[in-house]
Amino acid sequence: MLSTKEHIGKLDRRITFQQNIIQKNESNEDEETGWENIASNPTVWAATRDVSGSEDFQADKLTELRTMEFIIRYRTDISLKYRISFAGELYNIISAA
Repeated sequence: MLSTKEHIGKLDRRITFQQNIIQKNESNEDEETGWENIASNPTVWAATRDVSGSEDFQADKLTELRTMEFIIRYRTDISLKYRISFAGELYNIISAA
């Protein structure tokens, strides 16, 4: 159970859940071909919060790592395989509680 209650009024941002599109290729292997919005209610209201951010060099390229927290109303159909689209940015889901 959550330690704090979220008030509906704080859910003031729109986020969209997306899932990976997997199709068979010529060798009959699964191949990731892109992303699409999930079938059931993909865009929802959420509260957002920046948790942390850092920069690091990976493969001789400066890379930004940003951790965000998204709080939505309770759902049972969200998977860690999905990602979130918010304000033109894409976020992988690494945890759901």
